[in-house]
Order: sequence, then structure tokens, then C-alpha cells
Amino acid sequence: MKSQGLIYHPECFKCFICKGNLEGYEYTVDENKNLYCMPCYYKVFSPRCTKCHHRILPVENTNITIRIEASEKDYHMNCFRCDDCGTILSDQQGQECFPIGGNLLCQDCHVRRVTRDKHQLIRIMN
Repeated sequence: MKSQGLIYHPECFKCFICKGNLEGYEYTVDENKNLYCMPCYYKVFSPRCTKCHHRILPVENTNITIRIEASEKDYHMNCFRCDDCGTILSDQQGQECFPIGGNLLCQDCHVRRVTRDKHQLIRIMN
């Protein structure tokens, strides 16, 4: 077997993790030239969701990974929610993300927090 300029015995052409034979299957190679079947590759190298800490895996039976990146963090679509009220956030008008202090907030909760913090600051200053 030949892959990316390397030659393998047929019995050595197997996944680094599960040891399954890769002949006839989709696979990839890491920077150390280790071979991976796609399911094992995704389980090892896929990013983790900041909210639930599970791997963000491709949609079943595809190689398409759907994730949201916000403030340099990764999220499942269903985990990308307002930290205060739980509303799912998106790029749709009225569902945008307004991060503040490391929290993901919808517009209403963002305004509430800013207003609350402003009132607390005024009380402290008086």
C-alpha cells in the first residue's frame, strides 16, 4: 500500500487508534505520519465545545463540521446560548451575540447587565 509517498505492508495500513484496516476507507495522516480512520481522527482532533466540553464532530455520515466560533472559542450550535436567559444565539437579527465579561448574552440581557452595572457603579460613586 502506498500513501502520501510512504509504503505500507497491507497488514500495517491501519488506524493508529482503533487498529482497523484502512484499505478502501477514507483516512488521513497527522504530522507524525500516523494514519487515522476518519471517525478516530475526529474523536482525537476535533475541537471541544467551550460550553459542554464535548467534541464538535461532523454531521453523521458526512465530513461536514458545523461549529460556531466566537471570542476565539468554539461552540456547538445548540450550545451557543445566552448565559442569562438561554436563548439560542445566531447571526439572525434579534438573536445576535453581545459578549460582555466573558459571557455570551442576547441583546436584551446585555442591555440589562449594562444598565444594572451602570446603576451599581453610580451607587458606589455616591
